[in-house]
Amino acid sequence: MPSASQIPNMQAVLERLEKLERQNRRLKQAGTAVLIVTALLALMGQASPKKTIEANEFILRDDSGNVRGRLTVDDNTMGAFLILSGKDGIHDSVVSSGLPAGEPGILMNTGQESLVLAPSSIGFWHSGKEKGAEPVAKAQFSSAALFVSDDQGFEATLGTQELVTPRTGETHKTSAASLVLFDKDKNVIWKAP
Repeated sequence: MPSASQIPNMQAVLERLEKLERQNRRLKQAGTAVLIVTALLALMGQASPKKTIEANEFILRDDSGNVRGRLTVDDNTMGAFLILSGKDGIHDSVVSSGLPAGEPGILMNTGQESLVLAPSSIGFWHSGKEKGAEPVAKAQFSSAALFVSDDQGFEATLGTQELVTPRTGETHKTSAASLVLFDKDKNVIWKAP
């Protein structure tokens, strides 16, 4: 048991100890706050600004290393192409800024046959070994008509069409509700109304 003279000293020690513990708590809180602010600043510094990546070509490969996709520019046509290929390496689809008709579109290919989808037309093509790619069927759109043709030259027009009467040379325009069929020499073989 402490003596009466030691009690005031003990009281002073306890007060001092309590004061040191308060200071220690404040230092820990301040240290934690500084650590959090430092970590946040470091994380904010890692958030990179927008970056631009430039290349002539981007290639997408599968796990086996086979090319399955390509984003490229054709120097001859100056068109940009996204080419997607199947496992066999055949170009299954091509999205282009410049198809052969000079307009943007999508080309789907099976190796022998191709389907072309463009804003003004749809075409089905066949690539024969003896000949180059030949149109099998094609549909073109305008603001007033739909034009359909095959590889033999026969055509059909649904909608407005300028027709010339061969005997008189008179030109007249069909209505938007008309259907006109042409032979391979562009002669009218049937029309309604």
